[in-house]
Amino acid sequence: MNIVSMENITFRYAEVPVLRNMDLEIREEEYVLLTGENGSGKSTLLKLLLGELQPQDGRVQMFGKDPGRVFSAGEVGYVPQNSISHNQNFPATVEEIMMTGLYRQIGRFRLPGRIHRECVTQTLEELGMERFLKKRIGELSGGQQQRIMLARAVAGNPKLLVLDEPTAGVDAQSVKEFYRLLNELNQKRKVTILLVTHGNISECAGAHRVLKMEEGRISN
Repeated sequence: MNIVSMENITFRYAEVPVLRNMDLEIREEEYVLLTGENGSGKSTLLKLLLGELQPQDGRVQMFGKDPGRVFSAGEVGYVPQNSISHNQNFPATVEEIMMTGLYRQIGRFRLPGRIHRECVTQTLEELGMERFLKKRIGELSGGQQQRIMLARAVAGNPKLLVLDEPTAGVDAQSVKEFYRLLNELNQKRKVTILLVTHGNISECAGAHRVLKMEEGRISN
């Protein structure tokens, strides 16, 4: 089953082409790396996948549906680029940050219950971060904060995890640990992963495929 299907995608800003007849398929339980230099089209691809943009030509589907419907249903976990840069002075605990990843399950204008607190604790334990539950997010190192953002993205048990340059600004040892956790999540939770990066992919153990984007097209 294809989790992601992008067929014959063309996208241009004004008259400047960014993606040219691009295709991408990601199958269920795959762990896929997408690499490419800045300006190669990776960010535009992600915006199309997240439903923030619409292609001029071609079709984008996730789980056989429009991307917007998939996100509203909570089937996708997302770790955006520079997600830790806003945490330094943010007055929230790790527990409170984690709860924001469960807002669809908790519901609007409702307080989290025992089942939600247990979900947060179990997810943090799985990623080795449970001891930071009551810590302020800004008190953690960059690597620790990024692991919390990963935990937040998977707390709702998504079927697809999308990560945009998640190791930017993180030290080398924390990068290795982060990639190890991604591999474990793929193997144990069977979550499908799309990791977008222009970093060192040699440390991404466990990835099934490495794709490269150049001038608006993807190659193996």
